[in-house]
Amino acid sequence: MEDEQFRRLLNLFPVVRSRDYCAENEASNTTSAPSERDQQLMEWHDAWDELDAQENAAERSDREDPFWLHLRSSVAEKMGAENAGQFCI
Repeated sequence: MEDEQFRRLLNLFPVVRSRDYCAENEASNTTSAPSERDQQLMEWHDAWDELDAQENAAERSDREDPFWLHLRSSVAEKMGAENAGQFCI
């Protein structure tokens, strides 16, 4: 995108502020915003942790699945126990 084209697009969306706008006033008005953001961030992290826990539980149940147990034992018989561990991770 050329600079001129970018400027034209930028001018379509001007920033609207009052004449007496002061960044310090805005910062003092949003003292509760970081705590709200922190709370949302924590909820987001908790949701990811919960999904990770579910995936780990699914992986553990896959390892205990009769199919995988039978596969490991068959590989262990044919290739040895060490190779079975590498083959069936």
